Amino acid sequence: MQPKPRSLKILVAEDDETDYQYLKVMFKKAPSALLFRVSTGDEAIDYLKGAGRFNDRSVYPLPDILLLDLRLPKVSGHEVLGWLKNRDDLQSLKVYVLAGSDRESDRRRAREAGADDYFIKPLSLGHLAVLFEPPVPKKKLV
Repeated sequence: MQPKPRSLKILVAEDDETDYQYLKVMFKKAPSALLFRVSTGDEAIDYLKGAGRFNDRSVYPLPDILLLDLRLPKVSGHEVLGWLKNRDDLQSLKVYVLAGSDRESDRRRAREAGADDYFIKPLSLGHLAVLFEPPVPKKKLV
């Protein structure tokens, strides 16, 4: 008997309800994915720190992947990336930016800030395949 595959925990930091509902539909094709959602940048940071209402890791587990909208209220996705850059305890977290812009300068800025990849909304099945690839250790920029 094959062991049950481990669930991939994905934190979605997305303020747009339509975009989030679309993501939920896409992830129904990936039954081993568990989605958790925040809608502001400061909530994303609190979730990742396990702070405030996110302090119970049995309810809000540390994610394997962060899908990060850049245009979040309160704290932007760029600011979340900046915060993550200095968190040694979260270096194994895969971070994928979700953006409406296809400008090369936006892509470069996100990658320089530590994003693993940059996806243009809406997500496609090809993007899902990338998310489920085996992890590659990140190299810390000095």
